[in-house]
Amino acid sequence: MKKAITIQDIINGIEYITIIDGKESKPSYGAVWSTWNENINRESEKFFGYKPEKEFDPVARENYQKYIVMAYYAGQIPAKIIETRTNEIGEDGCYIFTVETFGSLKLDEEAEEDGAKGTETETEPEQVTEKETAENPENESVKIHGLYSLANCACLEVHIEEGYDPFIMWRLSIVDSEKPQKWHKAKIYDTAKGRQYFKYGKIKIYLDEVMRV
Repeated sequence: MKKAITIQDIINGIEYITIIDGKESKPSYGAVWSTWNENINRESEKFFGYKPEKEFDPVARENYQKYIVMAYYAGQIPAKIIETRTNEIGEDGCYIFTVETFGSLKLDEEAEEDGAKGTETETEPEQVTEKETAENPENESVKIHGLYSLANCACLEVHIEEGYDPFIMWRLSIVDSEKPQKWHKAKIYDTAKGRQYFKYGKIKIYLDEVMRV
């Protein structure tokens, strides 16, 4: 069984570099206090629709951690960040940094495990439409056949639609989140060794790793 990944593991896994006056350095604090991380904070606020009520708001912090985990498993956390200081001063009196991101931390880790980088591109997941829900009311209460844990705060709920052309329906489930998540369709693929999987973003989810319920 794989060891559960932590927020610290994710942040520490990013190669973070700053360029100030043309000099490149790797700050000891890593990406924790970076402009990139401030942007992630704002994205998590938008996603959960919650604005922090104070500087160290526990709800906002928990939402941020959930968002980081979701972004990591969706392949959206970069493997490398380069921030370059400009000569501009922001409203807070601090220098403004431009941000460049490279690669995907999750995908690069998987490529290392597989021994090669993947070149396959992935389209946006197909959502179950309102028309399909109207024609098939069972889509409103799809039977959950299994769960795939992403971290302590999130998992994928999986429904397997069997038949002549079987497919997967999945949706993200976030602990303590009241925001409803939409169901998505995914094709079932087979590896050369016969393992079946579907794709969550750019990540392969193997069916034999899904916990049946």
